[in-house]
Parts: sequence; structure tokens; C-alpha cells
Amino acid sequence: MNKNAFAIAKTNIKSLRTVCRMLAAACLMLIATDAIVVIPPLTAGESLTGGSYEWSFGGLLYFLLPLAAIIIAARNLPRILSLGGKRKGFFFGCLLTYAVLAGFAALANVFLYYTYDKLVAWLGHLGNAKVPNSFLGIGNIMEDLGWLRYGAVVAFLQQFAFLLMAAMAAHTITAVQGTWIGWAADGLLVALLVVWMLKPVDMLEHIINLAHTFVFQSNAIKQILSCLALSSVCAVLSRLTIDWREIS
Repeated sequence: MNKNAFAIAKTNIKSLRTVCRMLAAACLMLIATDAIVVIPPLTAGESLTGGSYEWSFGGLLYFLLPLAAIIIAARNLPRILSLGGKRKGFFFGCLLTYAVLAGFAALANVFLYYTYDKLVAWLGHLGNAKVPNSFLGIGNIMEDLGWLRYGAVVAFLQQFAFLLMAAMAAHTITAVQGTWIGWAADGLLVALLVVWMLKPVDMLEHIINLAHTFVFQSNAIKQILSCLALSSVCAVLSRLTIDWREIS
């Protein structure tokens, strides 16, 4: 890891300002909804129509990684190569970028779960004491996926591995477009779509098995290692694509 990689990572993160602003605006909208529509009736002992089940806005952070990877691979890669940037530096700069973003998103979601989500849930319980079933709970994606069964540290690691995998997969799929690898990948996707149409039940079973391996795995170590293994495969393909890519 050299200075060039750190410079690339800094450039990548700066290029994501629009995405960050959009996600921040969406989070603020959800907070405003809770503050105006949900929390006041609960604290006042008033019933919410049909009960209320809230979704934690921490899940929005999961969109940061794939969106960042698509932007970096589609826009930053050709621009940096055309300016004479080193391909090796760009590759390691991208790895550093995705590691930082995955760590930030995972840590932020854990923090939100134990602070904001717990606060809303506590207020909801107060509301239920006055009006039963007025608040049905607040759902965080970590809890829904079963990543909290071993505590905050393991939940952070599981999120980090999953988000890094999502970023590397999105980066690789975007970067290979326009190359023979991209054409082969597109052909494979079309073939899978045809198989899905002909044998939807069999394909659904395979998709469920994959989801169990990378997402719903009850063994945290296996889930983390599976995600990191797929991230490594995507990283190798991404490095080959960067090395073979022609300067446009």
C-alpha cells in the first residue's frame, strides 16, 4: 500500500459527495417522520392507526457500498487511467476505499441500533403501556438477518464482510463491461435468466442456498469467511480487468 493508493482512495471518497448527500437526506427524512408522526403520539398515549412498525434508517447505509462501487468503476477508473494514473495504485486505492466505507457503514449501523433504535423502541414500549399494540417495534437489518445473536462485535464483522463483498461484486461487474469478460458475464446472466424462466423452482432453491451461505448463515465464522472469499475472487477479476483495460 503506497501513497498513490491513499491518494486514489481520497479521490474516490470525494467523488461520492452526491451519493452521501442523497443518503443523508433520506436518513433525515426518516428521522423527521419518526419525530413528527410516530414519537409524539406514543409519548402522549395516543393510538397509531393500525399500529406502527418502524424500519431503522441504518439500513440505508447498505446502499452506500454498491452505489460507490458503480460510480468508482464507471467514472473514476477511465478518468484516472486517462490521466496516467497507475493501475496498481488504482486497484489498491479501491480496496482501501471499500474497506473504509464498509467499516463506516457497519460501525454506524451498530451504533444506531444501540442508540437511536433502542430509544425509539423504549418510547414505543411506553406508548404500549398506555395504548396496547400501538407500537409493534423497530426493525434493523442486522436483527432481521440474525447477525446480532453473537453481540455487537461479531455483528460488525458480519456486516463488514457482507458489505465489502457487495462493493467488490458491484465494482467488478461494472468494470468488466466493454471487455470480453463483461460479454461472458452478460451471457451467463442471460443464460441464468432463461433457466429461471424454464425451471423457476430449481433456480429459487439455488438462490436460497446462496443466500443462506452469504447472508443467513447461522455460523458467523462461515458467513464472514464466505463473504471474504467471494470478495477475493472479485478482487482478482477486478485486478485483471484493470490491467487489461485500454485507455479511452
